[in-house]
This record gives sequence, C-alpha cells and structure tokens, in this order.
Amino acid sequence: MRTHLQIGGYELEFDREATSACYARIRVPGPEACGCAQCRNWTHARDQVLPSELRDLLSRLGIPTNGEIEVMESPGQSQPHLYCGWYLIVGRVLSGERGHLFDMGSFQLSFTSGQSYAVSEFERQEVCELHFASEVGEYLTEAEYASPPKPKSL
Repeated sequence: MRTHLQIGGYELEFDREATSACYARIRVPGPEACGCAQCRNWTHARDQVLPSELRDLLSRLGIPTNGEIEVMESPGQSQPHLYCGWYLIVGRVLSGERGHLFDMGSFQLSFTSGQSYAVSEFERQEVCELHFASEVGEYLTEAEYASPPKPKSL
C-alpha cells in the first residue's frame, strides 16, 4: 500500500511493505559484503552514530538500520571519516528540489528519483533513494585497520 510522507522539503509516495520485502531478500548488506577497513569501521560505528530520528525514518520506510545499498568514505573535516551512502525505497519522489539537503541529527539527507545502479532484489520496482552523509570517528583499532577482512558469512 502506498503512503505519502512529507519531510525535509520533499514529498514521497512509498510502499513500506514492498520496501521491506525487497530488503528481506538481500542476503548480505552492502558494507558487510565489502569487508574493507572503511566499511568495517562504518559497520562498527553504525549503531552508535545513527540518530533515533533517522532510525525511526528508516523503520517508517521499511528499511533495516543495516540496509545501506552503498557506503563510501573520505577524510572528514571535523572527524576522521566522512561517510556517504544511500538506501533504496520502493516509491517515488513527488516533489522536492534535487540535491536539497536537510539535517537529521549529525546526518545530512536528501532524496533522489530512480536508483544509482541496479540491485536485483529491487528489480521491476519503481524506486527512489535516500542519501546520507555524516562525519564519524574511529571505531576500529589501528590493528583492526591493518588486518585483512574477516571472511563473510552468508
């Protein structure tokens, strides 16, 4: 069932159940599937840095808190890491200026129509993306950064 949401200067039409069903088919989320030091740092940081408002929004949209489709890292200005990434939503952006950012805790968010690249679990769905950016600190020890990634378990 499609629902409307107005947030941060955007209006969305989305299907929570369809989004949740697509995520349920993803066996290993994006950052966990990678295993590089930057993604491992993000997965260690995630629970501490996601503000409750963002957790609530993700839940409302049908997205698990570990549902990032993609995560990228670069040096931050005030923290060691600037993380950017996105989540997929079954639905569409009805209105809102492309690239318009709004704040939620220490995160900057925006919505875009379509998807950056194909994700088979969302195949044949009309989708939009929720983009995020936030600076975070170190959550891995120096030794963990130097160690090779642990084998992924499916």
